Amino acid sequence: MEEKEKQNIEVKEKDVNGLVKEVRELAEKKEKDVLDKEKEAKLDVALDKYEKKSEQLSKQILDEKEKNEKLAEKVEIFEKQLCRLPASGKNGLKLDEGKKAFSHFVKTGEITEVGKKYLRTDSNPDGGALIEYEAIPDLIKDITEISPVRQVARIDRTSNIGVNRYQRTSLVSVSIPGEGNAAVESNSKYKNLAIPLFEIMGEVKITNAAAMQSGFDFEMEARNDLVEAFAQFEGEKFVKGNGSNEPQGFMTSSLVTSRNTGVADDLTYDNIIDLTGDIKTGYSPVFGFNRTTRARIRKLNDGHGNYLWVAGNLAAGIPNQIEGYNYFEMPDMDNIGAGLYPVVFGDFRRGYNIVEGLQMKVQRNPFRTSGFIIIEISRFVGGNVQTGEALKKLKCSV
Repeated sequence: MEEKEKQNIEVKEKDVNGLVKEVRELAEKKEKDVLDKEKEAKLDVALDKYEKKSEQLSKQILDEKEKNEKLAEKVEIFEKQLCRLPASGKNGLKLDEGKKAFSHFVKTGEITEVGKKYLRTDSNPDGGALIEYEAIPDLIKDITEISPVRQVARIDRTSNIGVNRYQRTSLVSVSIPGEGNAAVESNSKYKNLAIPLFEIMGEVKITNAAAMQSGFDFEMEARNDLVEAFAQFEGEKFVKGNGSNEPQGFMTSSLVTSRNTGVADDLTYDNIIDLTGDIKTGYSPVFGFNRTTRARIRKLNDGHGNYLWVAGNLAAGIPNQIEGYNYFEMPDMDNIGAGLYPVVFGDFRRGYNIVEGLQMKVQRNPFRTSGFIIIEISRFVGGNVQTGEALKKLKCSV
């Protein structure tokens, strides 16, 4: 075992030496060559990469060495203990029935009838019921998908039950009337855009016994779960809300028009390019779609190896892009399918307006129902499209 350990350590040390040699060669090359900034940056990245690998490998060698040393100590102790157990009949000593059963189990893996009489963990009547699993105070939770409309839309706050926005719907006309003629009388047109707020509520009931005796902080978990559920609910309504006692979603608003794909149940490379031409210059548009649509778009190319999706440079602050535009994953968007709207493109900051109350009410009520603690959360929120021309939908339709 010691020889094998030495061989493993020697192999790891060779790997480290090899990495050190490569790092030195790269460092020497950096000193000798006159490189531009781009090459220096690449070289620094390579050096950092090798340094990290070297550190990881060195730590792995130390960990394996320590592990083998501990294992060797345990084996040595176990061997000594076995040597101290005399065989039956030697030196006038005899093993008792329990030791014989254990010795037989160690040698053959079989449990004798005598052995079955002793306490064990895999039989409840024989002691298994006394052995408890350790409770790890951590909850396993599935991912909650939330449409990040708040990240891209305009957000206003109010202490009232709604807000009024004002919009110019047409621009004043001008002309060249000719000498001696009067200018055409005209004026801009305006309208009122009302965005009402709706109360979103949620509550969780916890028994007093559960709150006092549980190993978890049920009240804190209830509050965290409610906040997470609120975020998911709001994201869905901002995308697809019907405007009746709930926010009006941008995908259901009549102000946002659509373009057909020309394919009954799919989208194409040209569809995405055409969609980018539907938004006026001056807006700052981004794409929105769910993860399954994103996977489909990443495969789209022009047949010559030119893909719509382009990997960004995260180190330089450039995210992944589609046709030169940023995108956001919105789980509540439609999948690709006949008659569905899987893609939206536009300037959400100019196109969609979220309005929310100034406060969220979080209340702990132990008095409403005897024997229960009730956690209540409520807030007021609304949303609506404010500029329809800033957004465009893509529909899977001929």
